[in-house]
Amino acid sequence: MKNRTLRIDEKSTRIALIVRVFYESISAILFPLVIFGGGGWYMDRWLGTGRVFLFSGVVVAFVITQIVLFMKVRQFSRNIDGLVGKKGSDSE
Repeated sequence: MKNRTLRIDEKSTRIALIVRVFYESISAILFPLVIFGGGGWYMDRWLGTGRVFLFSGVVVAFVITQIVLFMKVRQFSRNIDGLVGKKGSDSE
């Protein structure tokens, strides 16, 4: 019975990690795009320019997204390494 509970806990932990990574990735992509792309679109509309600020905002959002995703992947990798380390030390 104990092994069955352990498997359920491992499965729920994996699912929770997958969901967390999914939502954090989506928010890291959409938030800068909406803020900088939307801000650029608004400035273009307000100033009567073409799509200069919209394009600039999307480029800035892309750069920020790459930096944020890199930091999140590095943190996630460290968390996984910590979990694997704990798991390995428990079995010894």
